[in-house]
Amino acid sequence: MFSQILKFFQRKPTFCDGAILYRRLIEPKALGSALKICHLPDTFDNRFEVLALCAALKFEGEKNRHALERDFMAALITDLDNSFREQSLGDSSVKKHATNHAAAFYGRLRAYGRMHAGQEDAPTTLRRNLYGDTTTAVQEMALAQLLPQLKKSLKRIPN
Repeated sequence: MFSQILKFFQRKPTFCDGAILYRRLIEPKALGSALKICHLPDTFDNRFEVLALCAALKFEGEKNRHALERDFMAALITDLDNSFREQSLGDSSVKKHATNHAAAFYGRLRAYGRMHAGQEDAPTTLRRNLYGDTTTAVQEMALAQLLPQLKKSLKRIPN
């Protein structure tokens, strides 16, 4: 009887649980492929930027986007927390770093949302978020094809 009541109240994912999507996106094969498409070296900051872009692309058009983002962020924050603790940061530093990264991640999602809605130019948004102030000639040439290539690559990640 009690198990039937619990089943009634359990969440039913519509797309894929956000935590599962997070795990799939940070797999070395998926993230490495995305870094290669973006012509970025494998660093913590670049992984973060590419993860934000890939997540935004996967969130596009999802009916239950809010729940998906919430679960995704919970997994991201837990992972960041563990990573910062492994670097021997204190509790107050971990909280500050995790909060800053969460705010940055949501900022990227908003920027990519504006880009998707046509309110911002895609190359400008991608250049600002992925490459910052400096871009190489290869990165500049890759900007035009970056989104279609990433979307094609992300289709391989099961929903």
